[in-house]
Amino acid sequence: MPRLSDEKKAVLESMTREALYEAAVGILREEGLQGLTMDRLAASAGVAKGTVYNYFRDKKEIVFFLAERSMEDVIRQVQALDLEGRDPVELLEESLDLLLNHMVEKRKTLGALFRTLCEDVEMREMACESRNRRPGHEIREKMTEIFRKGVSTGRFRPGNPVMMNAVFHATLHGIIHEFILHADDDADPSEAVAAIKDLILHGFCPEEKKKP
Repeated sequence: MPRLSDEKKAVLESMTREALYEAAVGILREEGLQGLTMDRLAASAGVAKGTVYNYFRDKKEIVFFLAERSMEDVIRQVQALDLEGRDPVELLEESLDLLLNHMVEKRKTLGALFRTLCEDVEMREMACESRNRRPGHEIREKMTEIFRKGVSTGRFRPGNPVMMNAVFHATLHGIIHEFILHADDDADPSEAVAAIKDLILHGFCPEEKKKP
């Protein structure tokens, strides 16, 4: 029997991983973490149970894979932002557009993942064990660079860029919880996204006009 070329192996592996991703997302949405068993995933993806174990040791590794896979595109987009010669305010707005659009596009998947992390204590502990294992840590690093540039150029108010980044991401996590978990699936999210973006960029208080 002829051996598969490395290129064909890579294609087959990519197809298998994509099939596992789509199957796992579907199960997690419909049945939650309890329904995400190796047997159930193998059957839904149309592969042997042994194939699932070739990729994952347990269901918790599957959840981390889903989180990482669902963020691959937006991570690449944010990382590709060129900070050189760019206005930090424009960079913040562009990155916010990317992240909010991603949240809307992937809202069902993100909602299922967020619900899983909220409901499973061990999963939350695993997510906090390693900074580099947190899904999207590359985005955090890029955003810290943007906040640092904004502070150093005077485009942002004086402050700690790391703390600014922490507040920024805490806000996004809150949006996932309130906007995605409790949103009507049939509702148009564009109005909510516009309001969220305006609040993050401009705050809650109007700028006071200088007295003559």
